[in-house]
Amino acid sequence: MKEGQEKELAIIMYHYVRDADKTPFPKINAIGTDLFKNHIERFKSEYEIISLEDVRQSVLGQKELPSKACVFTFDDGLSDHYDSVFPILKKYGIKGVFFPITMSLEGKVANVHKVHFLLAKIGTKRLAEEYYEFIKKQNKTIQKEFALSDKEKRDDRYIYDDVLTVNLKIILQTLPEEKKMEFLGAVFPKYIGDEREFCENLYLNKREIAEMAEAGMTIGTHGDRHLRLDELSKNDMYEEIKKPKDILENIINIPIYAISYPHGNYNANTIAILEELGYDVALSTKLGINGKNLERWALKRLNAKLI
Repeated sequence: MKEGQEKELAIIMYHYVRDADKTPFPKINAIGTDLFKNHIERFKSEYEIISLEDVRQSVLGQKELPSKACVFTFDDGLSDHYDSVFPILKKYGIKGVFFPITMSLEGKVANVHKVHFLLAKIGTKRLAEEYYEFIKKQNKTIQKEFALSDKEKRDDRYIYDDVLTVNLKIILQTLPEEKKMEFLGAVFPKYIGDEREFCENLYLNKREIAEMAEAGMTIGTHGDRHLRLDELSKNDMYEEIKKPKDILENIINIPIYAISYPHGNYNANTIAILEELGYDVALSTKLGINGKNLERWALKRLNAKLI
């Protein structure tokens, strides 16, 4: 590296990677396979593509990273990652990083994904109408705290969604768990169908996870139920971090050292638990390119939808 040259570590964050127009859900917010390959070519021309293990060794002081390095990461453990992403990464000789949730291995669909597919199937307007009918039946405190508005975004990180869609997503993430389950438990089967059957088609299974790890892909955790960690009690947070580590290590027979924070949320308790359980690095949803001094417990990423 030339004297005075700044280091760059670009970590790219993907979720759905599929040719959505060829699926039953053409409106799901996905990266197409041709665009994904274009991303790889672009970053290959400007960066050295490395593994997360290289990053881990760097934060532990065991290795120097290239002056411009890039890592490809994939959250949620979607079947797209085996069907679409895995073959492409193997072709290019890239060691990608995959962060599955683990409730899917029990036949359950994460609430965040139920919302994504409901929006893709029936649209924001219809889902909002269902929510308005639901919230009218709740007590005044719930009605006030979780009122749905299209006036101002509740979270500016959702820059590619309109105000109503953002606010509906956030409300359905932060609604008390029993109310969330009540609402989604009614509308999901009404518009999408059987949860277990849908789950089998949406997520990676144990065999696929094991095969990807055997091929050199890195497997990390993303929570069991894709919950906002900073809203959990310390005990619940501990279980939400430990359970997927145990499950995935049993599948791949390799120690897991990385987590991608669900929704990007964490706090000081989270970091203490990660250290206790033997994690070495954590990836956030904070947008940006990492410099020379890596924030071990909050590595920045670039959203693939915005590059």
